[in-house]
Amino acid sequence: MTDAAPNLKNARPYLFFSQTEHGKAAAAAFMVRTAERKLDLDPGSSMQTMQAHNEALAEFGAMAGHAEYMTRLQELKQATLVVNGGNDLMVDTINSYEISRSGTSDTG
Repeated sequence: MTDAAPNLKNARPYLFFSQTEHGKAAAAAFMVRTAERKLDLDPGSSMQTMQAHNEALAEFGAMAGHAEYMTRLQELKQATLVVNGGNDLMVDTINSYEISRSGTSDTG
């Protein structure tokens, strides 16, 4: 992971935009806007944060470990929005579907 860290910005067009002509154009425009931004920049993620994120994604991707997450989700009292890309490269879309399906309950 350490070798990939300097290239994370270059991965954003691939991770967050489709690889259609329209998606590539949107990614290019996004990268231009990002490069133009000079004030109020978001702090960069530490290597520790990136590793924790990768570990969480790997654990979440293992279907066997979902039971605990589903139980905890059903305990939430507030509305929960589950959002995911239709062809997401980081989190399988089916995982988000399963979360939204199992977490639904009318708490009125």
